[in-house]
Amino acid sequence: MNNVSIMNSRHILFAAIAFSAMASGCNNGITNPTTTLNPGTLYVYLPDGTEVLAQSGTQYTSDGMNYIITATDNVSGDVLEGDEVTITVPIGSPLPYSVSAPPDATTEVGFYDADLQNPLQYRANYAVGNCTVTITQTAPTLQGTFQAIAVNTPDTVVLTNGSFNAVAQ
Repeated sequence: MNNVSIMNSRHILFAAIAFSAMASGCNNGITNPTTTLNPGTLYVYLPDGTEVLAQSGTQYTSDGMNYIITATDNVSGDVLEGDEVTITVPIGSPLPYSVSAPPDATTEVGFYDADLQNPLQYRANYAVGNCTVTITQTAPTLQGTFQAIAVNTPDTVVLTNGSFNAVAQ
């Protein structure tokens, strides 16, 4: 093996290790869990590399037709502390099932940016933006995933790789 082949092998190995570290959550403090979330937990990534993380308190209610999931970032000292996520999704079956808006008129993902100087409410639903919610479990907790392009005209925020494990309120 010549020196060029050894250097190329080292670069490939370095790239593989770096990619693996980023994929496992070692980038910008993102803590993407590799196991099932604890009950009461929600996380979702934002475009700037941060995340909304509710380590407890993620709850859901039902009006008989929809699940309404609520969570507030509660990581003390986090720049996003106080940011909120709300998700409304129709009750359906069989599991798992996914619903997107549009076309569904009920599904909605809301994001409240609690920035003290300029708090903003973003929405993704039938009328603005778009979102997809997948329900994977309904008992003993409500679990699923979501993503959204939420709008507060003229701004948008992209929420990616969201996951929740909500407890009944």
